[in-house]
Amino acid sequence: MKINVWRALIEVGFIVFLFYSNLLMGEFERSGMGMKRGVLWAIEDVFTITNFEIAAIAGLIGYAPTTGSSWSGSLVVSRATVL
Repeated sequence: MKINVWRALIEVGFIVFLFYSNLLMGEFERSGMGMKRGVLWAIEDVFTITNFEIAAIAGLIGYAPTTGSSWSGSLVVSRATVL
């Protein structure tokens, strides 16, 4: 049971990390204001409660297909299928 909880936390945390890194990179694109206002402004703009809620929900949705539950079993591609 403890292994499943740690696995879930790691997988959801990785999805949240990817979400935030994507938002932060977007602040430094041509249309973003990160180049003009700086890194600290970009971090303050990205790390908001709303963005955290979106990241947490996206992380849980992204973790759901890997749990092996009956409703998502058809979404998981096994290694044998790939090889």
